[in-house]
Amino acid sequence: MSEASQFIAARLRILRSQASLSQEQAADLVGITFKYYQRLESGAVLGIRLSSVEKITKAYDIDLETFFSKRKPKVRKFKVPPPPHRKPKSRV
Repeated sequence: MSEASQFIAARLRILRSQASLSQEQAADLVGITFKYYQRLESGAVLGIRLSSVEKITKAYDIDLETFFSKRKPKVRKFKVPPPPHRKPKSRV
């Protein structure tokens, strides 16, 4: 795993955690597949496209400078409904 992929993976975990999202919700928010998001967050993607980074920054409403800064970014919490294929648990 390269230093850049480690940085991006860590940054994604921070952003997702601050926004109170699951990986699946974060992938939906960003507009990428869940599998690709998982690979990004694990550091398995060695060459992320700038267009993907731009999607991430746009989704979390931050700029590129903030994304790549050494300082921890601040993002708002998102209220995202569960994916349509998951039904809420009924209480009986």
